[in-house]
Amino acid sequence: MSPAQAIAALDRQLRRHGQDVTLHANGREASVTVRGRPSGYRPDELGQGVLQGMTKIVLSPTGLEAYGRPRKLDTMQYGGWSQTVEVVDPIWIDGEVVRFEIWATG
Repeated sequence: MSPAQAIAALDRQLRRHGQDVTLHANGREASVTVRGRPSGYRPDELGQGVLQGMTKIVLSPTGLEAYGRPRKLDTMQYGGWSQTVEVVDPIWIDGEVVRFEIWATG
């Protein structure tokens, strides 16, 4: 699968099953609203830095061009929740970021 194909597939899934997520940059005057997929962690996923109450939010790089890469301490708002980014884990294919998996708290 090429990076473009992986991003296109993720974008389709986020349009169907995701929700709007607004990122606010910490210390910068930047914000953007994109589609994302928040979910909780299962008990067997806890540990190695993942704590009970954290949320994993999957984002596509699509729509983040002007905003840039999400960073630790940025805030995210969705569905009435406001959370703080703790970890940003970019997923790469052939040297290109095809998705971000974000650990958030709050």
